[in-house]
Amino acid sequence: MAFEIQDFHDLIRLLEAHPEWRAELRRLVLSEELLRLPELVQQLVEAQRHVEERLQRLETTVAQLIEAQRHAEERLQRAEARLERVEKRLERVEKRLEHVEIRLEGVEKRLEKAEDRLSKVWGGFLEGRYRDRAHAYFGPVLSRIRVLSGEQLVQLLDEALEAGRLSEADRRDLLLADLVLQGRRETQEVYLVAEISGLISEDDVRRALDRAQMLARATDRLAIAAVAGETLPADVQALAAQRGVWCITDGKVLPPIA
Repeated sequence: MAFEIQDFHDLIRLLEAHPEWRAELRRLVLSEELLRLPELVQQLVEAQRHVEERLQRLETTVAQLIEAQRHAEERLQRAEARLERVEKRLERVEKRLEHVEIRLEGVEKRLEKAEDRLSKVWGGFLEGRYRDRAHAYFGPVLSRIRVLSGEQLVQLLDEALEAGRLSEADRRDLLLADLVLQGRRETQEVYLVAEISGLISEDDVRRALDRAQMLARATDRLAIAAVAGETLPADVQALAAQRGVWCITDGKVLPPIA
């Protein structure tokens, strides 16, 4: 039977009068997909809401990160500024230290000169004391001690030079000896060459031995090597004992190894 417009209006009136028929009509007229469309739309709306909420949280997090980065950059800038100030202060300190080092070098040089002058003065004083008290200091080594004056030593060395027993270089070196003595050891006439220092060193031992050997060649007599002073380090004493050099300090005479 054909469906007329009037019948359609009658259908509408019936559906209005019976709302429960509408769902059945939709089921018959619409497909399953269309029927689920409102539900799908609602799910999409809900999903969109969740996405927007997550996006909002993400935007908040990004904003917080940006703010944290800004604070970090500000702190880094302040740290760099402080570091720059510290570096400048360090540069100033280094320059001041350079000036201090330069001044200290000057002071050290002056101290070295002063110590050298004092050492020479003290060495001269010790030489005079050992020369004046030669009998007391060197009595255990020699008897009948006679201190050779500068003139006597020059005359002795000049005779040896003329006789060919001494070179000019050895003569000059012997004239620099701190103290030269003549005396007897047992029944033999001998000489003694002493190097005198406040702090006796290995160089003093070597010089005394070398000069004693020169004087022995020049005079054709035994010449004893000795070192004298205030302080005698153990290693220097050991070297002197091995090399046959006597050691004399205040109140003590140390013979070499026999």
